[in-house]
Formats: sequence, structure tokens, C-alpha cells
Amino acid sequence: MAPAKAPKSLRESWVAEQERLAKYCVDTDSLDWSVHGQFIEGLRHVAGVDVSFFPDGVHAVAAVVVCSYPQMEVVYEDCATFKLRVPYMPGFLAFREVPALKAMLEKVPSKLRPQAVLVDGNGVFHPRRCGSATHLGIVTGLATIGVAKDVLQVGDVTVETAREVADKLQGASDWAPLAGNDNSSEPLAALLRPASSKKTVVISVGHKVSLRTAVVLTASLCKASIPEPIRQADLRSRKAVRAWFEGTCLRKLKMPREDGAGDLLQMMMPELNVFCNATNVIEADTSKSTKKSKKHDGKVSKAKLAWRVKAVPILSADGLHTNSTEQAVAEEKCESAMIWGKASRKASAAEDSSWSVGVWKFLRQLGGLCVVRT
Repeated sequence: MAPAKAPKSLRESWVAEQERLAKYCVDTDSLDWSVHGQFIEGLRHVAGVDVSFFPDGVHAVAAVVVCSYPQMEVVYEDCATFKLRVPYMPGFLAFREVPALKAMLEKVPSKLRPQAVLVDGNGVFHPRRCGSATHLGIVTGLATIGVAKDVLQVGDVTVETAREVADKLQGASDWAPLAGNDNSSEPLAALLRPASSKKTVVISVGHKVSLRTAVVLTASLCKASIPEPIRQADLRSRKAVRAWFEGTCLRKLKMPREDGAGDLLQMMMPELNVFCNATNVIEADTSKSTKKSKKHDGKVSKAKLAWRVKAVPILSADGLHTNSTEQAVAEEKCESAMIWGKASRKASAAEDSSWSVGVWKFLRQLGGLCVVRT
């Protein structure tokens, strides 16, 4: 079953969070490596992350791959399953994927810690300047780059705009800024042709990197139509999903307690808790109803035959509650009735009606007690 549609109030919370996070984005180079023309110096490890979903739309596999640079050899890889905790809404993919990706990146050994992370998604090229790449970069403190296969409409930049820019690209590794009619501001993305084919990808700043540096690095990582680190992560996440269907056990990603959107983003969203709790209650009630309807060979299961004696407040002649002594006596009678009841149920059911009358007289004499079945 796919996650239910999120309430409007949750969307408003996410919008506010994206706008808040966008203010922390650094769109200039803040790196321990540098770019000189088309040459990159000081970069040793670069990572790619990806998420593949199970058919139920509720579970997924997160993958992280760290490659050496410039050899592009996989030096670290990891996959784990996790449960999606929030519903999907266009423009808010980060809230579903970033918590898991952050947890995966934190498990990478320090000696292999990536100096740049490529994300299959957008960075600042986003209506609120906070796509998945920017989101991930801010919460991890890592330099991130957004690499998207499709063009998202941002401002006056559209698919048609991208088509016009793509027609001007000459060959592999050629790129151009992706800007609309408003030339007064810096472009938020660039269109890159990674290979000799006509396919292009949208490169945008994630965090701690400039657009030019992001394009130069991405172009150097492309052996095919997408950068190698992302391609390797995608291959492994898809392979993990197939392996699960073939019976292979996959490691479950240990996620933080659910007090928000995951919540690695340190957000307080009570609307989400109310939404999720309501869903859980409905599922629990449905489960209980199903269990109550089950019968075995036409008879109610043994659990249905459990009896308990529940005390009822005893009123005196003037209508007031009895004192503690009277209550203690009632409780003692209650216990005796329970013991007696267990013994009497072992007796034969063929006894005459006078026996039944005697039982009910006895129960009425207990006064203030009633027998109920649970």
C-alpha cells in the first residue's frame, strides 16, 4: 500500500523548511580540492547516492558508492532497506530520501569520506532553491552536486528553454548555462552533454560548490550518459531490490525515532505525527476487526472464553459509595466468584435448569459484581 496523501498543513511545513534551509546554502567553492581550467587537483574520493523503490511504494533501498578519483574504481559500497516515513509530493522528494541517504553517508569510514557527493536530483535549481542535493549537503556538511535527467520548470526556465540550449551543444562534455529570459541574475543550472549522444543532464549547485566547478567535475566523471558514481549507486540499489525478491536478506537501515520527517532534519511537524498516528489507529482497528471475525470449526477460539469479574461501585441505601471495608469485602467475593466460576465451567453442561437458577441467585447475592466476557 502506498503512503497516503499528505495534508495541506504538512505541505506548508515543508515549504517553510525548504525556505529556511535554502538560506544556509553555500554556492561558492568551499572545498579541500580545487579546479584549474579542466584539471582537478586534490580530489581523492567522490560519492554517488541513489534510492530504488519497492513496488509497494512504502519500502526502498538506499545505496551509496564511493569511487576513487580519477581512477573511478569503487572503493566502498553499501545498500540497506528502509521504510518511507512520509508521503510523496512533487517538489519535496528530499523529505523521503535525504534522511536515509544521510544515515548511509555517516557510515562511510573516515578514511574514505567523500569530498563531493553527486545526487540524482536537483540542487538550487528548484522553485524554493532547495532540491535534494542542497538538502543533503546542508544536513551532512558535504559538498554536493545535483544531477537531474529531466528539466524542472523553475521561473521562466522550461523544457523548451532546455531544448534550445541543447541544440547549441556541440559534443561530449560541452555545456552551457540554463537560463531564462531574465539575464539579471546568475543561472541556477547548466545543461551538460555527458557523451556523444544527444542526451543531456541538468547540473546544479547543491552545497559548498560553484556551478562551474560542479559542471567540470561532473563532466570528468561521465563514462556514459550519467556520472559514474551515480550510475554505480543506481546499479547496486536496483540489484538489491531484485536480490530481495529472490530471497536474499538485506540489511535494514536503522533510522532515528519518528518525531518528524524521519527525522534527521531536526524539524518539528506535529501535523505529520497526527497524520501518521491516525493512519496507525485505522490499521490497528482493521486488524482487530479481522481477528474478531475469525472462528475455528464454527466455534469461538479459547481466547474468547476468557472471563473476568469486574467490580462495580456499591451504593448504600442513601445513594453514597460504600467505604473501603465494604469494597474489600466485595473484592474478596469477586475473587471467590472467579475461582468458583472456573470450577463450575468444568462441570457437565447436562445439568437441569434448577442448577442454572441457583447459579444466578448466587451471583445476585454477591451484590455490586457483574460477570463480563472479553
